[in-house]
Amino acid sequence: MRPTSLPLFVLLLAALPGCEEAASAAPAGGPVHDLESAEPTPDPADSVCSPVATLSCGDVVSGDTADWNSGATDVIDHYPAAVGNFSGPELAWEFVAPSAGTVTFRLVDPVPTELDHDLFVLEDDSGSCNPETAIARGHNSIELDAVPGLTWYLVIDGYDGDAGPFTLAVECDEPVDVEPEPVDTCEAYDSDETESAPIQLTGPGVPEGGDELDWVVPSAWTTWIAFAGDPGFAATHEGLDYVHDDPGVQTVDVAAAAAGTVAYVRLGCPQSSVFEHNEALRECGSGWGNHVVVHHGGGLYTRYAHLDPEDVDVRVGDEVDAGDRLGGMGNSGRSETRHLHYELGTAVEDFDPCAPARSFDRVFDPAPLLP
Repeated sequence: MRPTSLPLFVLLLAALPGCEEAASAAPAGGPVHDLESAEPTPDPADSVCSPVATLSCGDVVSGDTADWNSGATDVIDHYPAAVGNFSGPELAWEFVAPSAGTVTFRLVDPVPTELDHDLFVLEDDSGSCNPETAIARGHNSIELDAVPGLTWYLVIDGYDGDAGPFTLAVECDEPVDVEPEPVDTCEAYDSDETESAPIQLTGPGVPEGGDELDWVVPSAWTTWIAFAGDPGFAATHEGLDYVHDDPGVQTVDVAAAAAGTVAYVRLGCPQSSVFEHNEALRECGSGWGNHVVVHHGGGLYTRYAHLDPEDVDVRVGDEVDAGDRLGGMGNSGRSETRHLHYELGTAVEDFDPCAPARSFDRVFDPAPLLP
């Protein structure tokens, strides 16, 4: 109860400028429940706790909820997540998990019959430590399923007015090194088995992006066979054939018709002769025999088929410029003599370098783009 009369020195002190307010104010952060005066009306701002430091995995820290100099406050007396009397002072810390896993906050050697502390985990509230966001309570320890990078607050609060010293340990699961799933990476699909790919549909005109590239003729030839097909229907001849049947020329180079990246290489297809009907695994590589597919960007591709089994220079992932050598002209696959079957096509999905040969979604007459 407020005194009915005041000592003389109090009256003199109150008469000094600014001293009246100072005489009536409680010590900052002090224990409101220890004051002899009546309980003050709570300030809404006092409902927010103030972290004293940031905890890290492996920390062992000492604290004292009765020591105001250590950062103890007495502004929280209830938590929506728990029922009880939490009128004792509290200490709060911030915690940011470095990795996913279980984090345990544990009091070291507690004696609850002598000093009863409870632990609370609070979610971050837009940068505030607010007891209204409490998500868990523990008596001597508490666990948190941590999410990396998120902020939580740990509050140690005295139950039923208890206050005193304690030791806190922060224990985190060891980060688990998760091995990434192995990704199949093949420089080439090398097989002597036969396969079958669907006949390719003819696309209209020039494919998108085709006229933006610089093109070169991919091979020397003695005669050639034109592309054949009507838009929207299966092509009757899916590319240009560059035939080189001069036995006096031992090697005929096959070059990239435009700059790009090697997307697929098919190897392992034999040939029975160079200039005669090939009788060895004619459907190897779906009839294309040994071949290379180059991606020119935007789903635009070229294919170079019937290559010499012993003369393929490139592998998947190689960057090539127009005119760079890919290999030597051969007679592998469904072929009657040494020649290059050259296709221009489009595909929505990337080529799987570890899978059998695949058709383009559409094929186009390459002739309009060549010099």
